[in-house]
Amino acid sequence: MKPVSTHNRNQKMLSKQQKESSELIGGRFNVIGSYIGGMAEVLILQDIINRRIVAAKTPHIAEDHFSRESRLWLGLGRHPNIVRAHTVYNFKNRPFLFMDFIGDQNGSSRNLRTVLDVSANKLVLIVKTAIAVIRALRHADSVFPGFVHRDLKPENILIDANEKPYVSDFGIGHIQKPILNVQGNKNIFKYSNIISGSTILTKEGSFVGTPGYAAPEQYFDSSTVTFQTDLYALGIIVFEALTGRLPYPPEILERDGLNLMKLPFKKPSYIQGELQTLLWNMTKSLLAFNPADRPKSFDIVESALLKLEDKHISLGEEKSEQAEYKLDEQTFVNRVNSLIELNDYRLATLTLFQLLKKYPFSLSYSALIKKIRAYLHF
Repeated sequence: MKPVSTHNRNQKMLSKQQKESSELIGGRFNVIGSYIGGMAEVLILQDIINRRIVAAKTPHIAEDHFSRESRLWLGLGRHPNIVRAHTVYNFKNRPFLFMDFIGDQNGSSRNLRTVLDVSANKLVLIVKTAIAVIRALRHADSVFPGFVHRDLKPENILIDANEKPYVSDFGIGHIQKPILNVQGNKNIFKYSNIISGSTILTKEGSFVGTPGYAAPEQYFDSSTVTFQTDLYALGIIVFEALTGRLPYPPEILERDGLNLMKLPFKKPSYIQGELQTLLWNMTKSLLAFNPADRPKSFDIVESALLKLEDKHISLGEEKSEQAEYKLDEQTFVNRVNSLIELNDYRLATLTLFQLLKKYPFSLSYSALIKKIRAYLHF
């Protein structure tokens, strides 16, 4: 079966003439740029009222997968290392997932690849990025146990003007089926208020991911992945940052097969110095062919990275800080509105009840219940 790859993406910034002729989305957002992917397009929008720049993702195929991605992304809420999704809005019968824009005031976005190409201190950046990715993945797993991103790569890690990393693009994220299907699970409502069904894109035995960054098990069956699959992708990212190349280029894998991924790495002669050597050794553990031979938890990897940061990053550099995650009232309100836009009134109602339980004096409750009733024609 032909792999579903999400690696090649075309970026397009709109011309001045196109900007002026673009119709406002929602009556207030002007399109100033776009990034076109395999299944969806990300529009860069500027609010004509406050001049704020935001991003909005909209599908051009596979709207059911977009719906699942939206629920998952909204469910992740606010985290300092995840691009925050705010709400879903329908415009001319097309759904748009609104999210924070990570970039400059001109609407230009930066990802890890573009920043590494010009960074004066790649080692500091890659250590900080690896810590951020681990924390983002651990948060996702705490919200949706068994969550696997399945498409970590430099293009899906955005970097802001302060070189702070954010994990993005949850389009092929995977959640273990039992979490959503087991009857009588006392925690079922923790997850069901966001997702109805699994985010799996493929049938059993097929591949989903980006060749070159995918773990060996993704080539066998992308529905049986674990968090160690994402650790493998992180190992590829660190390897590429250290060496400037992929360990297993897609064209070589296609020619020589997956057995190539079992061969041991030879340390390049230009990997010198204690920090580079320690990162290299960590990369080797992350890139073990057998998932069971990779680190057993996110905490183990984070602890090793923090030790590297404490010992080798200069005092002038800002250290990574763990931020507390909170599920605020506005996040609940955004979820309810988004589920209504996605025509899932049952989950919208469940989420509304959760809002009432956590924030019993919420001023939004009455308006939301009226909105649900109006859609259901009560």
